[in-house]
Amino acid sequence: MESSSEISIQRLFGWLAGATASNIIVFFVASWLGASWDVGSPQLINLAIVVVLTVLPLTLGAWVTSLVSKKSLSARGVLVWAGFALALVSAPAGLLMSTDPTTGIALVVMHPIVATAWLAITLPRK
Repeated sequence: MESSSEISIQRLFGWLAGATASNIIVFFVASWLGASWDVGSPQLINLAIVVVLTVLPLTLGAWVTSLVSKKSLSARGVLVWAGFALALVSAPAGLLMSTDPTTGIALVVMHPIVATAWLAITLPRK
């Protein structure tokens, strides 16, 4: 059983799978609805980018949070809520940078999915 200061690998993988699957569904639905996936970068957003940008921040963030929480539970609390806030505050950027509303809305929807997974992965359990 995990202590309140640990992030379990099972919880991490479970929420990674759920968030990734959810964002893949959003990607395909938005694509079907005509999303261009153009956000002004040299490359259009594609499925691989969606998967990497779902998995990588959650995995690296959980790893850093796990390391920090071994030294300070209060610092963990800061990281947990800062990560959550970052995911939510950055959500409108997709809408502002996209060249079409379907892409923007899809990107806005993906951010709270990752934010929810972040909380579920990193919040200490009682």
